[in-house]
Amino acid sequence: MTLVRRNTWPSDPFFEMDRLFNRAFGNSDLWPSAFKAPAERDFPLDVYGDEERYYVVAEMPGVAKDAVDLKVENSVLTISVKAESKGDGSESVRYLSRNITVGEDIDMDLVSAKMENGLLTVTLPKAEERKPRKIAIK
Repeated sequence: MTLVRRNTWPSDPFFEMDRLFNRAFGNSDLWPSAFKAPAERDFPLDVYGDEERYYVVAEMPGVAKDAVDLKVENSVLTISVKAESKGDGSESVRYLSRNITVGEDIDMDLVSAKMENGLLTVTLPKAEERKPRKIAIK
């Protein structure tokens, strides 16, 4: 029986290309970060929405609230994390960042975020003039 490794980052269209480059040339620090496996540069997240809001849910187990920085600028939500790990008498710090294009239909004054049980949930309400509305037929 052969086990097939599945792409756990379906939002990354270059995942398979990165995997093939790493398989052919080896995973080297000489490669730019774009050619490293997604686990080394990203954290998984889901983006979904309803009629009222968009939601971004990022998995960040073991990350403190004060290590996360959020900003929305030019219709792009940026989630940055300063991940510190300690072990075997050594410490390491990694900086991870994800950019999500959220569009121009967001009410910037009502954007909110909460961190609970290793999940960061960012709520992006749609602006009133952009919400879908039912039109009556006469």
